[in-house]
Amino acid sequence: MDGGAPNRAVGAAAIAVACSLLAASGARSDDPVVEQVEQVAPVEEIVVTGSLSPRPAALIPSATSVYDAEAIEASQTAGLTEFFRFIPGLHVAQAGARGGRAALYLRGLDPNQVVVLLDGVRLNDPTNLRGGAVDPTTLAPNDVERIEVVRGPLSAVYGSDALAGAINIITPRTSPDAVPSFSASATGGRFDTWSASGRASGGLGFAGLNVGGGYDTNGDPYSPGGYAGGNLKASIDADLPGRIDMRATVRFNESDSEAFPEASGGPERAVSRQLEHRDETEVSSGLQLQQAATDWLDLGLRVSHSHRWENLDSPAIAPVQPQTKSDDEWGRTDLSVQARLYPLDALEVTLGGDVYWEEGQTDTTYLFPGFQLPGQFDLHRRVAGFFAEAWYQLPLGLGISGSIRGDFPDDDETEWSPAVGATLEIPKTPLTIYGSWSEGFKLPSFFALANALVGNPNLKSEHSRGWEAGLRAELWGGRLESKLGYFDIRVDDLIDFDPITFMLVNRTSVVSRGVELEIEAVLTERIRVGGSASYNPTDIRDSSDDLPRRPRWKGELHASASPLENVDVGARVVFVGDSTDYSVPTGDRTLNDYAKVDLTASWQIHEGITLLLVVENLLDSHFEEAIGFPDVGIYPRLGVRYRF
Repeated sequence: MDGGAPNRAVGAAAIAVACSLLAASGARSDDPVVEQVEQVAPVEEIVVTGSLSPRPAALIPSATSVYDAEAIEASQTAGLTEFFRFIPGLHVAQAGARGGRAALYLRGLDPNQVVVLLDGVRLNDPTNLRGGAVDPTTLAPNDVERIEVVRGPLSAVYGSDALAGAINIITPRTSPDAVPSFSASATGGRFDTWSASGRASGGLGFAGLNVGGGYDTNGDPYSPGGYAGGNLKASIDADLPGRIDMRATVRFNESDSEAFPEASGGPERAVSRQLEHRDETEVSSGLQLQQAATDWLDLGLRVSHSHRWENLDSPAIAPVQPQTKSDDEWGRTDLSVQARLYPLDALEVTLGGDVYWEEGQTDTTYLFPGFQLPGQFDLHRRVAGFFAEAWYQLPLGLGISGSIRGDFPDDDETEWSPAVGATLEIPKTPLTIYGSWSEGFKLPSFFALANALVGNPNLKSEHSRGWEAGLRAELWGGRLESKLGYFDIRVDDLIDFDPITFMLVNRTSVVSRGVELEIEAVLTERIRVGGSASYNPTDIRDSSDDLPRRPRWKGELHASASPLENVDVGARVVFVGDSTDYSVPTGDRTLNDYAKVDLTASWQIHEGITLLLVVENLLDSHFEEAIGFPDVGIYPRLGVRYRF
């Protein structure tokens, strides 16, 4: 993309917003206007991700973004990877089409420094070559009730890995007396894209049952590769005797991906034309019990297990590099107990402990010209911990919180993770000030400790320390919400590759600072607009080198409108600044800035039947998120949704 990309980004944004506003102009003449729109009734949004106990979003002292089922469904994304692109502070870099690997950079920190959870069950796999980073390409948007993203060090809540923050994907709950319901959807479009999903739920008298599943495929226009994956999910919610609330979940996911390897130069620059092939199977389950023991005491128990298998066959991307064949297996079991006390009306205290067992093993063979190098390892880890958190709501709108967590790994030093925060509602104004300070840590991944080529058993944990402060405002009767914040995070003992010793070492410190702005507005009952912008330089201390795939600026605009009772249209624009990347054929190179426009439309043609249309990359922007992996271009899809 040439240097005119920023101008095109602004133009694209204006076009998108204008399209939605023009579409809405067809609304009836008796639609409310600014003076006539009724006051929006405030709904207290509860967040479960940023603290040890659920708390209203307004009282979370960290930057938090929450997306409900309506927003996720309206986006019509083929996978959650595309939805993540529009989340403030989160940059997605994908190597080409969906068959290529994708990475999540939260506030400019490494992808393996963010915890990703599904109904509270951790998905980070420390055996993979990305050091525990989650590839979101396998995450499907069907049967998702809410996505919560909390930014900033969160080890006081989650222990290891949460240096940058946490992403929690939450599926729906179903009450025992819920009316039976069913929904199904199917879409198809360019590049052999096909998707089908369904969900059924209802009350059984003694419990609520929810079952969902889906299957989807995506082709690659630049290679014979692509993606095919299926998933099944089920949950049971029940009110047991003794005032016990129970929730049990299980998830199965299987996928098959084929694409050019990362750093290979992609379809445009790769020396070898062989593709990398990955088979992945994931199974996770969880059980939560919550008892209202007394009016001042709640007790909780959580047990979860994740298991993952990956078969990888990756070709050599340069004459001196080996072909890799590996079979990886990872399992993790978590057990947590906690007590939540309410000794005073304005005071809440949470105490508890947990332990997890983790096992990772790999059977790897590196095929060099003329010889082979085996690379097996089998590692175990047990980490016990305790945690405590107190939150006190003082008079005059001041809320303060403090927490501490201790983790005791059986193979490493004890880790302490403190956090403090505060929110202040300024009297007689719609403004709330918030601020927090916290620390985080990440234990070395199994791959970093024991990989046959670059592993180092003497690695130390990575540590982060960060603070942030911001301002939230609700104006115009609650129909205009805005957030403005500044953050500063430092990560020490970062694990990095040392070309001299040819192994991973603790050698660098990284500083990530930035400003984030978010705005959401309900203009009328039929028109909503919003957007966000962030400036986030992430730098290596005492070095002029750039960290790869970290754009310094990012923004997005979105608008939705209902020109008719049964028609909804929407537009989204994301614009991303330039960044650097590395590939074996090219070395370091700059990736140009870009803008991407998506349009969506839905038309309910009959009760329960809705036609769907989405056009991604409407303006056919040409850009790369990894060297040699061009975007797929204009990406239209049609579909239908049935619900009763």
